[in-house]
Amino acid sequence: MTPENPLWVGAWWIGFLAGGAAALIIAIPILGYPRQLPGTAPVHCARTKTLILSQEVKKQKSIYISTFISNRNIKLQWNNDHP
Repeated sequence: MTPENPLWVGAWWIGFLAGGAAALIIAIPILGYPRQLPGTAPVHCARTKTLILSQEVKKQKSIYISTFISNRNIKLQWNNDHP
């Protein structure tokens, strides 16, 4: 068949079909994997605990710093009032 034939439509869409088919063929085995691999639960728990602890430490540091600054301001104001 040649482009001069009235049945010629063009084959531009065959690449899309082949790409879609290849994507499906690759996706089916990947979809068969579990959400978490066996034996990863302890690692996940350890990372979660580390994250929670680091967030608590940051929160405590920010409270300490804000308390320090507010106490410092009070002392500075007191010193300015009473030279």
